[in-house]
Amino acid sequence: MSKTISSIRFIIAASAVILPFCFNTFAQQGTWLDLKPLPSWNERKRYILQTKEISPDELKRCSVAVRQPTLPQDRLLTKMGWTLVGPAQIFGNTTVITTAEAFDGMCRPLKFENYVFVGNRVAGTLAPGPLDSRTDGAVVNVKMVAERNLTAEFVRYRESDPLCCPYKIEAVTYVIKPDGANFLLVPEGKFDTSIGGENRQSEKTDGLKDTAWRWEALQTRAEKITVPNPANYTLKFMPDGKVQAQVDCNRGVGGYKASGSSLTFSGIGVTRAACAPGSLDSRFLQSLEAARIYKIDGDAMLVDLFADSGTMQFVRISPLENTTWRLQSVENANGQITVDKPENYQIEFSPNGALGVKADCNVGGSNYKTKGGKLTISSITRTMAFCGENSLDNRFVQGLEKAHTFRIEGNFLLIEGAGDKDTLKFFRVYEQK
Repeated sequence: MSKTISSIRFIIAASAVILPFCFNTFAQQGTWLDLKPLPSWNERKRYILQTKEISPDELKRCSVAVRQPTLPQDRLLTKMGWTLVGPAQIFGNTTVITTAEAFDGMCRPLKFENYVFVGNRVAGTLAPGPLDSRTDGAVVNVKMVAERNLTAEFVRYRESDPLCCPYKIEAVTYVIKPDGANFLLVPEGKFDTSIGGENRQSEKTDGLKDTAWRWEALQTRAEKITVPNPANYTLKFMPDGKVQAQVDCNRGVGGYKASGSSLTFSGIGVTRAACAPGSLDSRFLQSLEAARIYKIDGDAMLVDLFADSGTMQFVRISPLENTTWRLQSVENANGQITVDKPENYQIEFSPNGALGVKADCNVGGSNYKTKGGKLTISSITRTMAFCGENSLDNRFVQGLEKAHTFRIEGNFLLIEGAGDKDTLKFFRVYEQK
């Protein structure tokens, strides 16, 4: 059989397609990434490698991770025994498809290939041999830059690194070159997208610690799941490298590691209450186990899953949510007023953006929004009883409505107005409502 065969029709006609040569040592997991220059294996491997089909029982168990064939290239791969995972990426006439040989206990793909097609012709694969998702050199993200250019990101492990936590991510750039009537995928260069080490680790972990996030949606190529009760699916990143999770009707705790753009979770143990029908608890946990890449943009966080199998969308939970505060003092350029009866001036921040207000003898409510350290409070609707000449009710309400920034310092909250407006200082109230 010719080593340059690229006609898929001819390939499928062959009952058993195997490699015509033994891979060199660079084909082993991850080691090829350390060679300079990078090897060009696709000159010898430009056809679909046949594999053993996954059993029907296993496919049923992991049906949520399996993509059904819809493209001509999909059908060609499935005829050779491959199972499709993750979305197909298409840019012009170029298609990248991820396939798996097996699944682990969490339905994560094992021993997978990333095939690159130009039309109906195989241009090559992203690595010189099947990859294992849990070891050095696994693909975690593929980006189509142009019709003939793409980038793949690989996690790198050292012998001392735990399975949860690769020490860096390396990206390989590829170009698809014409090769007679065919096409050839060629690796061009490599660069680090994240650097390991204690300093970088601390830097990125500090960006997540003491933050909390609410799961809003999961986007895959096949579907978009909008979470019906986002407040039931949350993550809170602790300073000690632990993550606390609300998983619908259950709670859990586990570990996390952030390094560069890499984010992985490990050992998340949860209580085992039976949640209501329609719960997304299993999907939430499976998606967290598959997390590989994250990006924070303001109050939004995107978490890309293994092998481009989806993206989790989170929204930052304001540190003000579910907190209650009482007014201690009001201060501006003209001086400070200490409040005699703090219990008469109280605010309660609810998770749905609602603000409850007690202004001396009046009660009311409003809506609030936070973005970073910015705080906006809309016009407060309240009762209008007369609370006495010395009451601070009007000044208190006006100070809230003119809120511009906020900051929490231990058990104190400072709400500042723009310019020379009042600064309201509160202390936290821990009683249950």
